Parts: sequence; C-alpha cells; structure tokens
Amino acid sequence: MTLEELIVSTLLDNEVTIVERDIYTGDAPLYYTYHFDELGDSFGDDIAHLLRSLVQVHFFCPHGYESYKRRRLTRKRLVEAGFTWPATINASVSLDNKSAGEEKLEQHWVFECEYTTDVDGEI
Repeated sequence: MTLEELIVSTLLDNEVTIVERDIYTGDAPLYYTYHFDELGDSFGDDIAHLLRSLVQVHFFCPHGYESYKRRRLTRKRLVEAGFTWPATINASVSLDNKSAGEEKLEQHWVFECEYTTDVDGEI
C-alpha cells in the first residue's frame, strides 16, 4: 500500500466522499484534499534507511457547517492509521470571486502530521 492509498482509505466515508490529492475543483460541499513532502530519515553510512513524509490533510466545508465532530474524527482516524498526532490549523478565509460577483464563505481546516515508511515508500 502507498501513502496516498492509506490517506484515502483513512478519510473516505459516506459523509465526505471526495478525497483528492493537491486540489479539488468540483462542487462537493464537504471534501478533503491532501499533499505530502518526503525526506530521508534514520541515516547510516550516508544513506537514509527510512522515508519521513510531512503530510497535510485539508478539510473544506460550508461556513455554517458544525465541523467540530468531523475535525475530531479526522484527527482520530489519522492517529489510528499510524500518523503522528496532527496539529489542527484553522486556515479559513473569505474567497472573493469578483468575476462572478459573489463571495464564498467556507471553513478550511488543515491537519499537519507525519508518517514514516521504509525508503521505497511502501507501507
């Protein structure tokens, strides 16, 4: 299993069915995106013996949505799947779509955590 497959299987459920890497351009009201950077870890003899992935999971939902339970569930699922305890950051902003003459309000929550694999990235 790859890290991408682990993230998708960890987050996918009946309420939030959209899990896309890097960006989602659809119109689902609740969705996750994610990305990660990789760096070597546990060096010996000048080579990395582990791969450490710095993961960000982004949860988007409408402005009026009560997101507290979903945020707790996201954090719980990530930890149970073997990720480090995520920092949870409120990255919500007002997106002003001037070309359409409207303003879109939504919540944007970022979960920052790490996952370590062997150097080939397999879990």
